[in-house]
Amino acid sequence: MPPAPVIYVIAHPAFARRYAYITRHVAAMTRATPVFVGVIGRDAVSQPGHSHSTALTPGEVGCALSHVAAYRHMAEHGIDRAFVIEDDVILPPDFDSIATRILSELTEGEVISLHSPTRQKHRLSLQGAFALGGSQICHPFTAAAVRSTSCYAIHGAAAARLAAANDPVRYLADEFHSFWDHGLVRALRIASPQLAGTAGFESVIGYHRPGLKKALARLANRLPGIAALLSARRIWLRRKRDRNHVFSPAASPLAAGNPGFGTVSPAVPMTAEARQERKA
Repeated sequence: MPPAPVIYVIAHPAFARRYAYITRHVAAMTRATPVFVGVIGRDAVSQPGHSHSTALTPGEVGCALSHVAAYRHMAEHGIDRAFVIEDDVILPPDFDSIATRILSELTEGEVISLHSPTRQKHRLSLQGAFALGGSQICHPFTAAAVRSTSCYAIHGAAAARLAAANDPVRYLADEFHSFWDHGLVRALRIASPQLAGTAGFESVIGYHRPGLKKALARLANRLPGIAALLSARRIWLRRKRDRNHVFSPAASPLAAGNPGFGTVSPAVPMTAEARQERKA
């Protein structure tokens, strides 16, 4: 039997419902002993003199720092490839075998996402793709197709550059198109159909600043009947976006690898235009 994959779980006990869910789920779905990493963004941005981006909410900062903590743990413990999952993920039943294969396929500086639903149509290349678990692992035509950090494999070379680039936090944790543009990752691939999913939890990232809209959303999610409907809607929207992948027989321009990987300074911050594009 192959060794269990290395798995980092982005979770914090402060979010009790999500933490309880992912603790049970991981125990049921994998032989691996997970490494839990979680940073509370409010604590990070309350530090005097912090230099995290003020364009991001505290939740966005905490999410990014949690992923950075996983990347640093990899470097400190000599782990050259690992899976990172978030606290609302739904793993496939045969996750260990899928993860073992994915990790064995990782190239230097690569990220392979098992869950990247998108709002818009994105082409994925079948050239060089391989079948796994009823899915195809293939290169997207643009880095913007990689839109989620709920479940992904990462090579240590990419982890090291992302850790150096994103503390202080300048990028959203899932801003892969900026990571590509700035040479922080060398390769990107996606599983389609998606091999992982997400549960219908309310987001704890806090995409909206404090105000009436946020207060009403919080109230709605505390009312059992409405909360159940909102959860079902979130699941439906994510499944709908799962279908926005279109296979193409043509070669992806990303398949040759990122020529900027290893040559661009990891400290380059994302531009205002890139952030606006990400939030569009």
